[in-house]
This record gives sequence, structure tokens and C-alpha cells, in this order.
Amino acid sequence: MWSGLEQDRAADRWWRRFRLPELSPALWSALTRWLLLLAPGDFAPESLIDALRPYLTPGEAINLAEQTRFVIESVFAPLGWARWTSDRVTILRAVLPADQPSLLHFSQDRWTITPAAAPRLAPLVELLAWAADENGRWIVDAAAIRRCVAQGGSAVSAAHSLAALCDSLPISAYDQLQAWERAARALMLRPMLVLTAADPALLDRVCADRGLRSLIDQPLSRHHLAVRPDQADRLVRKLARRGHTVTAKSAAVPADLSAAAYHYLAVRIMQGLSGFTALPIPASVRHALAAHLTADETGALDRLAQGALDRVAAALQGYCEAPPLMPANPGAISAAVEQAYAAGSALTIDYFSPARGAITTRCIEPIRLYERGGVRYVEAWCGAEDDSRTFRLDRIMRVLPVG
Repeated sequence: MWSGLEQDRAADRWWRRFRLPELSPALWSALTRWLLLLAPGDFAPESLIDALRPYLTPGEAINLAEQTRFVIESVFAPLGWARWTSDRVTILRAVLPADQPSLLHFSQDRWTITPAAAPRLAPLVELLAWAADENGRWIVDAAAIRRCVAQGGSAVSAAHSLAALCDSLPISAYDQLQAWERAARALMLRPMLVLTAADPALLDRVCADRGLRSLIDQPLSRHHLAVRPDQADRLVRKLARRGHTVTAKSAAVPADLSAAAYHYLAVRIMQGLSGFTALPIPASVRHALAAHLTADETGALDRLAQGALDRVAAALQGYCEAPPLMPANPGAISAAVEQAYAAGSALTIDYFSPARGAITTRCIEPIRLYERGGVRYVEAWCGAEDDSRTFRLDRIMRVLPVG
């Protein structure tokens, strides 16, 4: 029904037949976007109008409140999605159906994913970048993970996509993903950023610096270090704070294109945060910047901005991402941690670390247990780090006998 409404709206047939008011595409896009995002409940009409205004030009914003109210009353109220009364806008239910987990069938050398009727779209899009299509089902195997690695992914990123699409994975599935990743990385051809130094002692100091170590990919020689491309700017800034100026040789990028892209991204994010900003940015600014970019570039920047806004919204709602792997026995793990805490004893755990992208074995001594945002944590002394660390109980995969 929603697809039909969108198609008729694009062709104006439905609109003209029922003599609805003329609406700009920008207003329809902004209004439907907000109605899709809002949870069921009551909202002040003024707040909805203020949220819509930054997406429109001054000409499009004329009679904005009147147009918005008429569209809600004539389109969304009969569908049972929203209604507008004198003092509030009520979202009755989600506009689109709730998404559902897809089915994942395991076999020895390949997995088959059967999409749900209303699949979770974000992880599905991530999966489509590297999984193979086979008669409407998606195949995950060694070749698919090779494509994932070639695009900069890993077993961890693949596990996150699969877990978000199909719910948590068993540990054995993650072991298989790691095996496929190791096979994919056995022989690789890839571009690389290299930090070079005439004095090898300087690179030794960089590698020994804990604040810089995570930004380094791997040492290549006494005079060369491979740098993670996504961390190159951070490395340059941190080295500058330590008194080391880096001379960077890079490919030339047109200055106007780069500036327009950065400014366009900033404008899109600021418009998405219009409810928190005192000075909304008019849509004409975005249109002026888009004139310097291609349609593909603006589309990519729109997706990047939306991803940032989604993460902000999730953080404001206290969202806490679940790990992609399923512990072997969650109840037994919680009981073992509580017992060690009560007894003041140590225990050895296999812990999934998203930052490291691996399961590590650690000996910990619980200091305190607490819950935050619906997730249980244990603060403990970690023998591997020789320091206190906080661990999520749902990321503890196994509890092993001490020693």
C-alpha cells in the first residue's frame, strides 16, 4: 500500500483525483521521513513544523503548517497512521511494518540466508555488497568473505551484518567466518599508506607509543610503517602534538569539490539536528552546494549523514548495541561471574572484543557488578592488561577453569 501511494504521488494521479493541495517534493520527502522516524505518541504541532522547515526553501515553506495539517488529516489519518488535532499531532502506529529477522541455514562450506518478508534493510544492504544471490536467497561462503575482505571488511564486520539481519550467531559460526577470513588474507594485493623515517629510532618510538600503536597497521621495514588509511589524519595530528611534523604526499583532489563535499555533509547533518540548533539551515544552501557535486556523490554523502544521525539518535535513546555472537551458556556465565565476585576469586574468560575484532582469553578478578541501559557489566582486574577493565557479560563467550 505504501509503495502504491509513493508511485501515485510521483505521478500525481492520486493527488489530482482527490484534489489534494499542491506539495513540493521536498515537503513530501521531509514529512514522510519524519513520520517514519517518530515513534507512536503525541507531539506538539509546532515541533513538527520546526523540524520540516529547514528542508524547504522560503517559497516552499509558505503555508507550511496548513499544508502539513491537511496532508496528515487527508492522507495519513484515513490510513490509521497519524492524526492532527487542535493542540497535538498523534502518531498512531509505525508507518512501515516492523522488520523481521531473516532465516540463516548453516552447512559445512556455505550458509544460505532466506530474507524475511520485511527484512532489516540496513544490514541487508551491507550484506548485498559481498554475498552472492542464488534464486532470491543469499549465499555466504569463502568466496563471499573474500569479497567482504577485498572491500575492507572482516569476520567481525560480516558477523555484525549477519547478526543484525538474522539475530545473534553461535560461536562456531564466528570461528568459520574467521577461518574464511584467514584464507582470504593469505595472499592479498591492496593499496597502502606508508609512514617513512630516515631515523629508524623514530619509528621505534612511534610503535612504542600506546597512543599511536592502534593507528599503525604493521611494520614493513626499519624505515617504513604501514598506516591504517582511515586513521591517517589522526596519526598526523597526534604526531604534531608530540612535536613531529609529517610531510604528506597525496593525490591531488580538486579543492572546490572537496570543500563542497565537506560542506554539503555538514549541512545535511545540521539539518538533521534542526531540533537542537538555534539557527536552522535553509534548503537553498544544500541545493547550492549540490550543484558542485554529482548525483552519486550527493547520494553517498546523504547516506553518510543519515548514518551519523542514526547513531546520534540511538545514543540519545540509550541504545546499546548487542554483540553479534551468542555466548555458549549465558545463564552459567552470569552465575560463574557472580560466584567469583561473591568469593573474591579469579576466573578465566573468553571475551569478544569488538575493538580487536577477536575473542581473547583473559584472567579477571571481579571488583563490582552493575547494570546500565539494560546491559550487565562486571568491572574487574584484568591480568592481560595489568589494569582494571569493564566487561559486558553478554560478550563473555565462555568461562574456563583458572589456569
